[in-house]
Amino acid sequence: MFERISRSIELVKTSWHVLMEDKKLLIFPLISAIVMLLVIGTFILPIIFSKGAISLDTHSVLGVILLFLFYLVSYFVVIFFNVGLISCVNAKLQGNNMTVGEGFSEAGRHIGSILAWAVIAATVGLVLRMIEDRAGVAGQVAAGIAGGVWSLVTMFVVPVLIFLKRKEYMILSRDRFRYLKRHGVKVLSAVSP
Repeated sequence: MFERISRSIELVKTSWHVLMEDKKLLIFPLISAIVMLLVIGTFILPIIFSKGAISLDTHSVLGVILLFLFYLVSYFVVIFFNVGLISCVNAKLQGNNMTVGEGFSEAGRHIGSILAWAVIAATVGLVLRMIEDRAGVAGQVAAGIAGGVWSLVTMFVVPVLIFLKRKEYMILSRDRFRYLKRHGVKVLSAVSP
């Protein structure tokens, strides 16, 4: 376990070093943040101006649709820019120099996979939000635990989408079973009474 933590720390240090060495790569998180602010504004402003007629409440059909669309667009934006950044960092680690434009082109080549994964992530996010809204304290705890596990799974999906070029459902199935095989007992023992 400590070896894995050590490797993760080294990977973070290496990635940070690459970002500090090639500051042009910081354009990816910067533009991603700006686009996310625009996405949030696009969804929030109509809600504000509707004076309560529109909401992101999971108890109405319109609210569920709007919430799903918000999650979908948000995940798409974040994943798209992460694919561009990871592509550039990977090229740099392999001794190549990829421009920001080439990073965006690489993300563009994976647009189908990015969209498919955004749909999966938005669906899971919506289901977790519905559980959280409907099941009281127990639902909030369960959704929190599931959300934590989901975060671990999604953290490793972007590189897999880029470099293994497999179908999203195959990635999800294979990684889920691999994760459960390695960590399932720990996760289950941690949440069991």
